[in-house]
Amino acid sequence: MNKSTILAISNNTGRLTALVESFGQQFYSLTADAEETAIDRFLQSPVDAVVFGHDLGDTVKNRLTKIFSSQQSDTVFVNDNIAANMTETITHAISSKQKENKPVFSFKDDALKNAGLHIEIQ
Repeated sequence: MNKSTILAISNNTGRLTALVESFGQQFYSLTADAEETAIDRFLQSPVDAVVFGHDLGDTVKNRLTKIFSSQQSDTVFVNDNIAANMTETITHAISSKQKENKPVFSFKDDALKNAGLHIEIQ
């Protein structure tokens, strides 16, 4: 199974450490304690999910969401909730996004029609 890469962004370095420890071996973790660092880390490697710390303002979250979405449209954005199990929250958000973006294929076989035969298969 491929591990997802998570970018955790918070001004609180203690919370970043706690998040990385809670992820354990389930995710690859990247951390950023400033907006510019977050952008650099995001652009350096593909990121499956971004976790915004509760200490970040809405303006910063919105700006980063716009930047990251324009670079990778399938990135999941999650707000840090200290009371919740973040590993489960992130895993659920990623799987929901993947199901949402699952491609649908449709094939139409017109070989008999192009051969000049008037046969319909039902």
